[in-house]
Amino acid sequence: MSDVDQKPASQNVEKPIQNGLVSVNGYRRVVCAEMCCYCFDTLIHYIHQIPLPRAPRFTTKEYPLFVTWKTGADKKLRGCIGTFIAMSVNKGLSEYAIQR
Repeated sequence: MSDVDQKPASQNVEKPIQNGLVSVNGYRRVVCAEMCCYCFDTLIHYIHQIPLPRAPRFTTKEYPLFVTWKTGADKKLRGCIGTFIAMSVNKGLSEYAIQR
């Protein structure tokens, strides 16, 4: 486990760095909180047929990715979908956020 995984989420500090990567407590990460927000924005856009607020600022590079939805206070797994084949992060997140 890294230091990031051991600290409560409220103590993790995200800082944008080059090429869409994020530094979390000094560790370089591709994953960032904005990706989670983007998934929710995509879901709201899909359900209510409203425009997405803006293009995401995170990386558009290709990576294997998965979207996991959890529900309730006990965070039960609602569903998980993704691919081990690299694809554009924003395209993949928007597709997998609404897949059933």
